[in-house]
Amino acid sequence: MRVQDPTSDELRFFAALRARVPDIEDWYYADDDGTLWVIASLDFEDDTGRIRDILRVDYDGVSLRGGWSPTDILGDDGVRFAEAGIDTGSDGLRRDNIAPLRAAQVAAEWFIAVREQYRRSEPESRWRWPRRSPAVSHL
Repeated sequence: MRVQDPTSDELRFFAALRARVPDIEDWYYADDDGTLWVIASLDFEDDTGRIRDILRVDYDGVSLRGGWSPTDILGDDGVRFAEAGIDTGSDGLRRDNIAPLRAAQVAAEWFIAVREQYRRSEPESRWRWPRRSPAVSHL
């Protein structure tokens, strides 16, 4: 986590994202060079309330990346998308040079599409996800 307050762009990003995906969680970070960035995450729980999978989006005000967390959020907390080993493969999200409100719109559409696909697939094991998802490949 970081000591800096959220920027106005970050606040706009999360407000717009939560308008469409209310259960999103927000996490704020700063790299050693001072670059500020955020993670928006969405937990998928089993019938007992145990987190089965976590979908996450990283956004630094310019680049938007989305995919499945390889661990629970504490395992890759504060670790940038690529360093955490997350793949933007066929069901992932990758956009560059994207402004906060557009980033929130794209991220919301992606979260919603992947969540619907996830619900239809009823995953059997934690932290596993079929990497081919035609429902979201157009994003």
